Amino acid sequence: MAKLDIVVVSDPGKFDGFYFLQSMMNIGEKHVTHTQTMVKQILDLTDSDNTVAALTIHGHGNQTGQYVGRDWLDIYTLPKYREELAKLTPHFEEDAIVTLGGCNVGHAEALLQRLSELWGGIAVRAGTAQQMAFPGIEGGIRSCKVNVCKYGGPGFWDKFDQKVRPRMDKKIGRLRQLFR
Repeated sequence: MAKLDIVVVSDPGKFDGFYFLQSMMNIGEKHVTHTQTMVKQILDLTDSDNTVAALTIHGHGNQTGQYVGRDWLDIYTLPKYREELAKLTPHFEEDAIVTLGGCNVGHAEALLQRLSELWGGIAVRAGTAQQMAFPGIEGGIRSCKVNVCKYGGPGFWDKFDQKVRPRMDKKIGRLRQLFR
């Protein structure tokens, strides 16, 4: 059984420097134009032998929500996408983590909690600044489950450096090999 680490990059349908950088930093990422295409691409990767351990969704965001492709997701639009997003629920590992990579989305606690509830109580997290896109910028991360949110301040980056940085360095190493 494979535990998948899936990275999704929103595709706004026109050139965008942020999305270009995300594509450069992530190898094997899925580009999505809408919530429906994201769900379809994830379901195409999962089956009885493959489950989602980590899902990172990159898109522009603010204190209330984030884009998934060209779809704006916040507490007001979530009902519109609820049925589609719910299709992912049985494919998440019990301890899966979903990361919303848009700037400042960590301030949208209600959205993070509702997504956690929709996806069976898994952790849904997001940054309170731009650090999910550009690691190292001041700020912290908010991680929510159904009825509780925790805030990890700037010390979060110590854990990031221990756990995630090696994986990013490996991907960057592959990119360097491609351009030699």
